[in-house]
Amino acid sequence: MRFKIRQLFLLMFVLLVTGVSARAFALNVAVVVSPGDAIHAQFSNALAASASHSGHRIITIELVRGKIDAMPGEPLDLVIAAGFAASEAAIASFEVPVLATLVNTRQFGILQARHPDARLSAILLDQPIERHLRLVRAALADKLRLAVLLGPETIMFEDELARTAAKMDVLLVTRRISTQAELLPALDRILESSDALLILPDPVTSSPTTARAILLSSYRLRRPVLAYSKAFVDAGALAAVFSSPADIGRDTAHWLSSLDGSKAVEALPPPRSPRQFGIAVNRQVARALSLDLPDDASLLERVSAGQAP
Repeated sequence: MRFKIRQLFLLMFVLLVTGVSARAFALNVAVVVSPGDAIHAQFSNALAASASHSGHRIITIELVRGKIDAMPGEPLDLVIAAGFAASEAAIASFEVPVLATLVNTRQFGILQARHPDARLSAILLDQPIERHLRLVRAALADKLRLAVLLGPETIMFEDELARTAAKMDVLLVTRRISTQAELLPALDRILESSDALLILPDPVTSSPTTARAILLSSYRLRRPVLAYSKAFVDAGALAAVFSSPADIGRDTAHWLSSLDGSKAVEALPPPRSPRQFGIAVNRQVARALSLDLPDDASLLERVSAGQAP
């Protein structure tokens, strides 16, 4: 009997300690967003819904005319910033670690250059190059001469493209351009020597004006275009892999739920690509180009194969 009572007291002690530890590890987290921005609203709503059981205390702070609207009443452990402007304001206003979201690789590089002493990391918008090429292989298994136009903001991916294409047996045909005036001549040459075109986000190669020119030229030569957004697919690209603001929000919540204390926050992980993503396919374009693509679920499964959990 005494043994059972001792066991009961031990169990109660363990439960008490565990409860105290869980409360001690809870973090005070601020999410900085721009009010009235639909993209930021999608992000913050998904983050709030997915992180509701994380045990951390999360408050929302609005960005007004580029500045923090109101400072929180208690010390923070971490700030999550939605977008470049919010990230700038968060770094300037708080001394705690900042996780930037809804920024691309170039924007994150600017933040690092401007704030070299900041404790800063990011969940980036840019998809991994391998994920783009997995979509190429999944959609166009027998068309492996892939053209890529590289502008000022995507030239940084040239080496990674070459390494990944070689690993995946994709013959890569790249061409650098620095202005929109160079686009059409370069596009015609590169399309003639390739089977498909991959567009990465860059102001020179993927503005609304150049996107239309790319799609028209590619369609004229019957070359499918693979891109990075649903909007591009709706406009006439064959397919795209992308992460929505809600995907980034859920990804951020998953990362936040994995933290068990302020020490974990101090050691922020390196910036990374989003782990949650989706695909979009324009079946009308596929039919026009006489392409027999797998269904969306099969494509997504093939693109997801081998990615980090």
